[in-house]
Amino acid sequence: MQHRLPEIIEQCLTIAGAVVALYLFDWRISVACFAIVVPLTLVNRIYNKHVIRYQKELHDRFESLYDVFETKDIEFIRSYFQSTAKAHQKIANWGAVNFSAMRLVLLGVFLMVLHISIDLNEFTTGDIYAIVAYLWTFVGSSEYLPDLLESWTSIKEVSMRMKMSDEEVQALVGMQSRSSLNCFVGESVKNHA
Repeated sequence: MQHRLPEIIEQCLTIAGAVVALYLFDWRISVACFAIVVPLTLVNRIYNKHVIRYQKELHDRFESLYDVFETKDIEFIRSYFQSTAKAHQKIANWGAVNFSAMRLVLLGVFLMVLHISIDLNEFTTGDIYAIVAYLWTFVGSSEYLPDLLESWTSIKEVSMRMKMSDEEVQALVGMQSRSSLNCFVGESVKNHA
């Protein structure tokens, strides 16, 4: 968390700085860049709705890790980590969808800005180079956002856990440990049969 939060702030400031610099060339360019906000918000909501569930599942599993090793059953431990890998895979799949959607939107923004810069204005070659440089900064920082959103989702889920009372946490851990162990014991028995 101590590394990711400053990165999130840094990327947001970089994006804002690039948009302001592009505004100084032409207000339509900055409007084109702000067009990314709507798709980003939609993708972020969909992403958070699905991924926070998988993040919670992972964090619940990590809380019962000691109980899993305590069983000393190799097959049980293997099945535990295989199902943990499935949760990681689901998060990675949503990350790929998020990144792909972001890439498509950024491509559209890039093309709109180039159209505005080349066809609608009579910028000099130096101006177009500066616009492309600022636009590249904007795109580079924006591409980093899906990875940061995954970290942000994890931070949100952990912070929700931190706000729970000690009794709620103990009840959750105890309930999760029992249900995880029962689930894994059932899977382990199926695998041995």
